[in-house]
Parts: sequence; C-alpha cells; structure tokens
Amino acid sequence: MGMLRTKQILDFVNDVQSAMSSINSAQDSAIALNTAKTSDINHNVTTDLSYTAAPAEGTVVSSDGTDAVLPLADATNAGLLSPAEKVAIANSATDAELAAAVKVEKDRAELAESGIQTQINELG
Repeated sequence: MGMLRTKQILDFVNDVQSAMSSINSAQDSAIALNTAKTSDINHNVTTDLSYTAAPAEGTVVSSDGTDAVLPLADATNAGLLSPAEKVAIANSATDAELAAAVKVEKDRAELAESGIQTQINELG
C-alpha cells in the first residue's frame, strides 16, 4: 500500500512539472505579475482606471486587468442611457416645466375672471 502512494505522489509531481513546462513566456510573465500583487496583502496595488464613452456602450479600462464593457440599459437590465434617451429625458423636463407654466397662466385667468364676476355681483 505504501508503494502505491509513493508512486501516485511521484506521478502527480511529474504531471505538475510537465504542466509547468508547457507555460509560455506571456503566461509566465502574467503569473509573475499576479504573484507580485498578491504577495504583500498589507498594501494596495495601484490600478489606473479610465472610461471610454461611445453611443452604444461605455468601457472601463483597467491598466492591469480586464476592461469592463457597460451596455445600454434595456427593459430588463440596468445599464447606461443612450444619447437618444438622454435627449428624451431632457425634453420631458422641458415639457414638465411648460405644463407648470400653462397651469399658472390658467390659474391667473380663472382668478381674474372670478374677480370680474365678484365686481359684477357687487354692482348688481
């Protein structure tokens, strides 16, 4: 039984060594960079982020990782507003302001008419 375990361990070590020898130089560099980042857990690793805007999506660009693409919102999922949606919202705010102004003018007209009716009643 002891011989079988020793053979299994040796086979495992050989498999690991074989797998490690198949790592290319780009993978080896990425592993080294990643290992350097995580080797000191008491310090933060600097990551520069930037944002690239486009009409159909936005991209958060990472200096040392995978970029994140932010899609437009849809009826199911949260996301970014499209330029057309932004314009529609801006115009709807203008429409709301216009509706409020029309209401004020209507209220003024009703008050003026009410005042005239009151004067007629007082004369009568």
